Amino acid sequence: MKRALEVSETVRAFAEAGMRARHPHADDREIFLRMAQLYLGDNLARRVYGSPVDGPKNQRP
Repeated sequence: MKRALEVSETVRAFAEAGMRARHPHADDREIFLRMAQLYLGDNLARRVYGSPVDGPKNQRP
């Protein structure tokens, strides 16, 4: 179980690093919200944290 948690934390850290690389000017809150969208999906992240990070013109097709 300990090893599984370590691997999970490593994967999360790589995902966050990738998000920071794609959005170099984002502050910590924006990165947090983008990660929430990644893990929870747009609908649930919006329900839990409010408006999505990306506006209509910036959303992926």
